[in-house]
Order: sequence, then C-alpha cells, then structure tokens
Amino acid sequence: MPLKDQRILLIEDNVLIAHDIEGSIHAYNGAVTARASTLEQAMERAETPGLTSAILDFRLGADDASPVAEKLSEYGVPFLFYTAYSKTRIAEAWPNAPIVVKPASPDDLISALASLIPPKIAN
Repeated sequence: MPLKDQRILLIEDNVLIAHDIEGSIHAYNGAVTARASTLEQAMERAETPGLTSAILDFRLGADDASPVAEKLSEYGVPFLFYTAYSKTRIAEAWPNAPIVVKPASPDDLISALASLIPPKIAN
C-alpha cells in the first residue's frame, strides 16, 4: 500500500480533477487531510500539522503556487507539481520537485507521489 499513513495536502482549482485525485489517493490508502483551490486557502492549509506530502497545481487562477511551495519547503514537506503549465519554468524555479504533466494516469500520479515518501528503515 504505497500511501498508507500518508497525510496529503491537495492544491487543485478544478473541482473534478481534485475529486479524481482524492479518489486515487484513497484507493491507495492515503488520506487527503487538507484541500485548497485558491492561493489564499493553500497558504493556510500548508500549515496543517502532520502533512507528509503535497500535490500542487501550479496555476491557481491568476496566481501560481510558488508561495505555497516555498512554505512547504520551509516546513520540510515534500511536494510535486501536477500541472499543464510550462514544465521548463517550474523546473527552473523548483529543480528538485517532481512535475507530473496533466493529464496523467492515476497510476503515474500516485507513483510520483509515492516517490516522495522516504523509505522506512527496518530495525
């Protein structure tokens, strides 16, 4: 179960896409613990305690998700961008953040999200 015990922040301004992503996350035993569709909401939700990772749509109406990415970076929360926006511009600003180009299959998105999870070290 690749997303077991994961508490995920989902930033997506398209309700149907957000619903589909949330369903995929639940199907892989993860939980969307915070969701936002605007930059203002996203900045608030980025402070949700216990987040383990985040999916960010880069374009949020007239805004972009860079301030949210900065905040998540400060908090040590790994994230990926799920967007149809210019991959080159995002990669220049966030070279270590995975970018999944819309539209992508649920498996591709979940695989990219699971890659953010650090491996558990067996005792």
